[in-house]
Amino acid sequence: MIRSLFCCALIATFVIDNPHCGRYEINRSQLAAMYLESGNYDRALREGQRALREDGESAQRRLLVALAHMGRGEHGQALEVLIDAIERAPDSEELYSALRSLCREGALYERAGIALRALRAEMPPNAELLATLAWIESRLDHSERAAALLDSAIEVDSDHLFTRIERSQLAIESGDFLRAESELQAALRLEPNEPRLLLTLGEVQLRQDRFSAADSSFRRAMRGEWKANVAAHIAQLYAEEDLPVRAIEYYERAIARDPEDASSLNNLAWTYAEEGILLEHATNLSLRSLQIDGENPIYLDTYAELLYLQGRHVRAFAVIRRALELEEQDSEHWTYLRAQYDKMQSALSPRARL
Repeated sequence: MIRSLFCCALIATFVIDNPHCGRYEINRSQLAAMYLESGNYDRALREGQRALREDGESAQRRLLVALAHMGRGEHGQALEVLIDAIERAPDSEELYSALRSLCREGALYERAGIALRALRAEMPPNAELLATLAWIESRLDHSERAAALLDSAIEVDSDHLFTRIERSQLAIESGDFLRAESELQAALRLEPNEPRLLLTLGEVQLRQDRFSAADSSFRRAMRGEWKANVAAHIAQLYAEEDLPVRAIEYYERAIARDPEDASSLNNLAWTYAEEGILLEHATNLSLRSLQIDGENPIYLDTYAELLYLQGRHVRAFAVIRRALELEEQDSEHWTYLRAQYDKMQSALSPRARL
């Protein structure tokens, strides 16, 4: 988490401290960022604090100090530094992003919420602050407060991307898919063709049974470069909506992009099994998944089911028995696998059961 944030701090500091990019001279802020990158948080903290003393106040320097405290596990100190920095630079996206990361890492939602509420009372309306406070409230299960704060943030800045995304998530959680779609469309006007937004938009449209619109959103999400897990995610959404033809199409795409994607190989094989089609092809797919992860009980179940459907009951029973042996009895899948075991055992001839 910290290393993903330090890059922003380093780049911002370099630009601020070297506006003309003349003779290269490393400074305290750059040293602090480098120590953060290497995981030397003690040195990063010393250099960051020296940069504040010697070079003066800036949001980026305080961010470096906060990240160093986070690296040292000093979450309370990091929070104090970030809140102080936000008070000085209330429009800094990097500070709010770091604050959210700190809340996740240190479980500081309550403390951060108290601090931001106090700042809100003292400062002019600010979309960044309102949206981050709403984010905290939603994680404290105060969804109504969060929604009201996000609506206020939109009034302050209708083009605030984070606010639009958070508001769409709240709408999805409450089942208000029309509002969710509206917020996602607003977000896409700010970040056209952003794959994650398009995937969420497609999911929202699917939940409204707007299949053509969903398919259009999914196809937009897969323009240009995309990873196999994007297609696999779309396939899973179609499978959950009981649209196997679409699910098969996207699982095939995922496998074409990554032939070693064991999960997609297994899921595609299972989809064929559920539909009772192309069972031989599905069996080959299942075997490929097991070549990658042969001790996975769920993959073994798929293979057993395919053998069972083809009347190969003795082999199917042996495979499902192995799957049940591998699964912990207190797991969510054990009861299902036990039912599969009983089903396949009952299909055996009396002699084979002995």
